[in-house]
Amino acid sequence: MRRSAPSHAELRVVAGLHRRDPDAVRTMCAEYGQPALALLRRALRDGNAVEDVYQQVLLEAWQRSPTYDPARASLRTWMATIARSRAIDHMRRRVPEPLDR
Repeated sequence: MRRSAPSHAELRVVAGLHRRDPDAVRTMCAEYGQPALALLRRALRDGNAVEDVYQQVLLEAWQRSPTYDPARASLRTWMATIARSRAIDHMRRRVPEPLDR
């Protein structure tokens, strides 16, 4: 399935990310970060874990931003994919609480 053409606003953010512009990261978070944050809230259901994992998502998006290709996925989808992966990683590392009997 092909994605629709990215908007001019999204292309400006992508160009800023490729230049490693901190303002582009702020815009990315403000414009495209909420769906990723909502995904983490639903998946993790722990406010502290959500904040920690969201920071990991933002860091990974910043680190991987030069390789982001807007022709493959929207920023929203790309960030949600990163968030989903980090949420799964977090849940796999979590040690269940022992049950008192």
